[in-house]
Amino acid sequence: MKRISLLVGCMVLSLSVLAQNSAINKADRFRKSGDLAQAKENIDAAVVHEKTMNEGKAWYTYGQVYEDIFNAEDPAIKALDENAMDKALQGYEKAMELEDESS
Repeated sequence: MKRISLLVGCMVLSLSVLAQNSAINKADRFRKSGDLAQAKENIDAAVVHEKTMNEGKAWYTYGQVYEDIFNAEDPAIKALDENAMDKALQGYEKAMELEDESS
């Protein structure tokens, strides 16, 4: 019985990690397809989740999403965040910081 409980616990933990990595990948796909509202929603969730908040890929994608929001010509997209450029820079800086730490 203990083995089954341990196995189930490991499976749940693995699915949690995969779900958050999935949020990063979804954000990138939404960004590339031009759906910046969905990209923002997914990447905002990924960078605060304990499983992915220290991943450079998450923060790099965060920077890309917010840079695209800042550079958007559509006022509705620009309105997603007034501080998009500051957040883009924050994302890129955090990605570089995490890259330096892993080296």
